[in-house]
Parts: sequence; structure tokens; C-alpha cells
Amino acid sequence: MKKSFKIILIFAALLAITAYAGVSTFSNAVATVAAQETPGNTLHIDATFNPDTKAYSLGGFSQAQLAQMGLGELPPEVWGLLGSFQQLSLKISGETVELFADDAKLASVNWDKDSRKWLYSLIDGVSQAAPLDQQRAELWLEKADIQVTFRKSAEISQPLVLDFATLVNVDIDKAGVVSVEGFPTGQALPAEAAQLFESANIDNVTVCWSKGELNNTVNGAEIPKITLFEEGLSVVDKAFGLNLGDLGQLFQSQLGANIAYGGSMHPEGSCGQ
Repeated sequence: MKKSFKIILIFAALLAITAYAGVSTFSNAVATVAAQETPGNTLHIDATFNPDTKAYSLGGFSQAQLAQMGLGELPPEVWGLLGSFQQLSLKISGETVELFADDAKLASVNWDKDSRKWLYSLIDGVSQAAPLDQQRAELWLEKADIQVTFRKSAEISQPLVLDFATLVNVDIDKAGVVSVEGFPTGQALPAEAAQLFESANIDNVTVCWSKGELNNTVNGAEIPKITLFEEGLSVVDKAFGLNLGDLGQLFQSQLGANIAYGGSMHPEGSCGQ
């Protein structure tokens, strides 16, 4: 999923740059990145496990697909824990974290702003990185709706539910090196993509992918909405070997990025209607 997400961001940025630099004949109505008074960030992850075969799946991806993304076998102690239950669930909604074991509520933890501050302090205490940006963290967590479920089943898990209104802050330096929310990814854009930012004098790009629609701004200017279709993108995926994975999941998802190049400021905005 991380690989697919990175490719989609690059692909979307390239589309935005191309539209800004050369596609001036579009007659589509200009679409804005719609602001929300109370943006929500929904992430539902379903996972299945089979203690007999030691097989597992996550977010609709099979074990073989997960292996291609770098996820290997689960350690024996994890199987020992999972094998004792039919289902384990974690739910974060509003100001509460709830834990369930076999559909019975196990624990409830306070999740208000003060509790989250304690979490941020804990992360800063054990992290070797710069202090956590609490303001950015609150944008993600204050309106979070997160559910993670582990189910004992031989069937593949349900697809991810990914619906983020908060845009991810992405920074690209002059060498094309990418950081996400201030954390280095160890990845870099292809040289051609970085050159497009430079030659088109692009400081920032806002990209919102919402179930097949791309609503973008470049240097604060809105550009025509781009609508992609699953069947056509599948053809491109095969032709160029992008290995985007389950496109059905992508076309059911919403996420976006504020991309700043060469130390520029991130524009404001949110994703969704």
C-alpha cells in the first residue's frame, strides 16, 4: 500500500504539472478543493489470519501481495496471541479508544486533547527525530475515525476504507528527495519529475484524489478537474508496469497532498466535498 500511495502521489503531481504547463484548452469547469469545517479522517483496516496455515491478509491484499510490499512472515509470538482469539478490534472515534476481544468490550481509554498530548510527549521521548509537530498531529487525530480488526478466517480481508480530508504535507527538495509530514522517506522523485517542478517554476501543488477525481491547484491557481476511469488506468498500469495494485480500492478512496518544492510553504486546503 505504501508503494501504491507513493506512485499515485507522483502520478497525480505529474498530471497537475502537465495540466498547468501545457493543457490550456480544457473547457471543463474549474473545481476547487472543497474546504470542510470539520474534516474527517477515516481509516478502516480489516485483517484475517489462519493459525492452521499461518496465512494472513490485510486490507484486501493477500499474503503474496503483502510480501511484494516488504511484509514477511509473522513472528511465532504474534501467532500465539492471535490464535487465542476469534477476533480482536481497536476503535478510535471522538474522544474514546475502545478495545474488543471476541466482540466483548475489553477496555476503554480516554482520547481527548490532553490524552493525545501525553502521547505526543511519549513519542518525542523515544524518537530520535525532531519533536513531533503537535498542530499537524491534531489535524489528523482530532477528527479521526480509525478501526482495525483482526479476524480468524481463511478468507481474504475486506478492502481498506481510506477517506482522508486532511491533506498530507509532502516536501520535495531541489534534489528530488521526498519527506512526508517532516519525516524523511529515503525516496526521491525521478529526475524528470524534479526537473518539471524546476522548469515550470512550480513552488507548490495541492492534489486531492477523491474516488477517481483529481482536484488540483498549482502555485495557488486552480486548474481544471481531471477525472480518471478505472478501466483506462488499468490499461496504463499494464502498459508501463506501474504495479499499482488493486485499482478498485483506489477508486473507492479519498486522500490528498500538499506538495511543496524547494522549501516553499504548504498551501492550505482539505480534500473532499
